Amino acid sequence: MKKLGILLMMVFGLGLAFQSCNNGKTYAEMKEDEREAIKRFIEVNDIKVISEDQFEAFGKLDPKTVEAEFELMQEKAGLNSIYGCCCTQPLKDQLQIDDNMNFSFKTKYISEHEVEEGLESFYTGKNNFLPYQIGCTVTSLARLELYEFIKLIGYEYVLYSDTDSLFYISTPEIEKRIEAKNKELRSSAHFVELENGKKEYYNEFTEEPDCLAFKGLHSKCYGVVTSKGLEITIAGVPARTIIGMDGDKPIYYTREEELAGAEKDPVKALDHLSERFTFKVNTGICALYVGACGYQTDRKPQILNIDGHEIHTAGGCVLKKLESKTVKMDPNNDNKENYDPNYDPESI
Repeated sequence: MKKLGILLMMVFGLGLAFQSCNNGKTYAEMKEDEREAIKRFIEVNDIKVISEDQFEAFGKLDPKTVEAEFELMQEKAGLNSIYGCCCTQPLKDQLQIDDNMNFSFKTKYISEHEVEEGLESFYTGKNNFLPYQIGCTVTSLARLELYEFIKLIGYEYVLYSDTDSLFYISTPEIEKRIEAKNKELRSSAHFVELENGKKEYYNEFTEEPDCLAFKGLHSKCYGVVTSKGLEITIAGVPARTIIGMDGDKPIYYTREEELAGAEKDPVKALDHLSERFTFKVNTGICALYVGACGYQTDRKPQILNIDGHEIHTAGGCVLKKLESKTVKMDPNNDNKENYDPNYDPESI
């Protein structure tokens, strides 16, 4: 089996990004250099290249599934878009660049007077067509409802909460209280009736499959063992990675398999989860911030060498695959080469 890698993806923002043209090379020569660089990258990283036919073969879905998934995504996109319009940042700093490639702020909201003027302009402008307060209210009410269930269950029984879910130690009394609350919510909640006649309520606290073991480290980082086996959720760690091909079928290596290693007992495998556990395959990507970050007025274009390519940029971000991914990354010790030495978190 050959290991698959991910080619570098470069995303440049802040309005200015351009690649240098040097040494008087023709466009055809530069394209040839680019092809050679990609070829070397594939060889060095031992990447398995598959054909378009192979890609389509394991990527195809049943037409009915595709249609249902499309409809679901359309409906979800509509809901998210409406909500997103209510949560748009009303005040955004604006940058401008002069002929000498120097950046300065065209608009910057610092003083109370500047903020008041900016909000007045936003609320009276044509871009403000949905109230910002609705977005804040929706989030607040969701948190309030989650908090009410935490109180209903009891603080001493709650292990972890995240957005719209809770992990807790169950008792018969707790389940009775939850069922009584659900009955109250169902009396006024909207619902969807499925083809089998079952009703799915929007406002109901539903139960997940039996949880045999749970371990949580911090936000968006936890693992559970159910009758289905070990399942972990770690922000920044992909669910699975292709490590090779079996004919025309991809071979996946999941984050659960990598965490467990040789351990077959899922509960014991869950014990492997720690803040210093390092993934070597399911590593995800990191963001290398190019140029000055934060609110700095002395931003100037930089010349960087990225994998042998000379890049002129005034700022942006390079996404690259990590060689390893520690559950809780330490910028001072882990993957130092992936961090911009000029990046100052305090400046954001």
